[in-house]
Amino acid sequence: MSTASTHAGDGQIPAKGTHPFDYYYRPGMELRPLPPRVGLAPAWIPLRRLLFSSFMTVEDKPASTPITSLAADHLWQGDELMDDVALMFKRVGPRHGRAMLLRALDDGIESLENPPAELMALFAHLDNPPPWYDPDIFERGRVLYATTTVFGTVGTFLFDAVLNALYEEVSNAVGETGRSLREPVLRNAEAFHWLSSLAHPGSMDRNSQPFKDTVRVRLMHAQVRYGLRRTWGDEVFAENGNPITASTTASAIGVLGLSMLLIDHGLGRRRSREDRDAVTMFWSYIVYILGVPDELVPKNSHEAMELADFMMATAGRPTKWSPGLASGLQELLEALLEGIDNRVLRACAGRIGVPLVYGYMTYIVGEDLAREFTRGSPAERCNLERWSRVMHVVAATVARATAVKDRLPGADSRTRRAARDGSALQNIILRLMNDAVSRKNGNQTYTFAAHDKTNRSGSVDRLPRPR
Repeated sequence: MSTASTHAGDGQIPAKGTHPFDYYYRPGMELRPLPPRVGLAPAWIPLRRLLFSSFMTVEDKPASTPITSLAADHLWQGDELMDDVALMFKRVGPRHGRAMLLRALDDGIESLENPPAELMALFAHLDNPPPWYDPDIFERGRVLYATTTVFGTVGTFLFDAVLNALYEEVSNAVGETGRSLREPVLRNAEAFHWLSSLAHPGSMDRNSQPFKDTVRVRLMHAQVRYGLRRTWGDEVFAENGNPITASTTASAIGVLGLSMLLIDHGLGRRRSREDRDAVTMFWSYIVYILGVPDELVPKNSHEAMELADFMMATAGRPTKWSPGLASGLQELLEALLEGIDNRVLRACAGRIGVPLVYGYMTYIVGEDLAREFTRGSPAERCNLERWSRVMHVVAATVARATAVKDRLPGADSRTRRAARDGSALQNIILRLMNDAVSRKNGNQTYTFAAHDKTNRSGSVDRLPRPR
């Protein structure tokens, strides 16, 4: 990386690194080809069919569409505005840089005397919602997101755990930094603290804490990207593209948001196109604030599904970090079980609950991914196929019973009331996670500052290159 990027006008390639594809896209440019490492990932086909086959044709090779073509191109780039801020931190020092960023988040960019140009550009983006943002549709999407069934919610988070361990780009980035391997419970709790906060009313209002935390997460991504690029160099970039790409961040709409409705839909709780579009609006604005360039932000649920399907179809292979990252879920489950004081109940919960969790994961992601995820772990001994069938029956029963309630008078009012404090289930999970963190690490304040040191050293903790 160079020490600064050039904000170029239309048609001008912004100067950045030495590789010919190391630049930020501008509308109208010729699209870059896929990075060489990208190939089809057949193990992800069952999950893709589960989520998307009710709404679009799922092929081994995803169809080329305008948004999937952009996603292929944007595997070469990160987040221009925050990447510049991460470089600015290197120039002024991470402590001073973070202090300026946090003050601007709290008091506005105008509260800084002579703010750096990088922060001026970032806050021009943060302080001005895009024209497509509709706060009423956003709120409808938040309510729907917060009131999915327990199995829609849990299924999505299990899917996300598999993605973190087995999706090649994510696995390399998360494993390389080392934090998820050293502190899986704390790292998962910090991530869940942010995710669960998004379901609360007003979560993305400019002065809300979840909005500010979203910007902190965005900075953390840029810092990791900066460190990995410095560590790996252009040779790895030429093969793999960028770490933590704009495309992967954009796919969070389908992975973390819309998938909850799609899992419910497949289990028997049908949702309309309008509902799916509302949840897409909710998460599209979140990923916009996370740094996805506007041209790649899906504007409706069909685009969101095309993008997510493409990203899963090209997920790549497990990495050397995958076993360690997968074991983080087992460590988290064990930490949660430690909160049960009664030894007999704790043993029973472990004996029954763990197979149920991994069985439901198998139903969601398919046997191939579940087998890869559990390889070498105690869960490998579970009869995943049998528990998958059991959990499918249970989850479908809950979804269909909820669908009946959805058709009763007053359903909309009940749904809005249920979402007034965010997602009840996510709030419970967060409390359990916080308790587990307190037992292992003491009381924690989640600051999303774990990678500030990247800007002092110019590299991440762990140096080996990805396979």
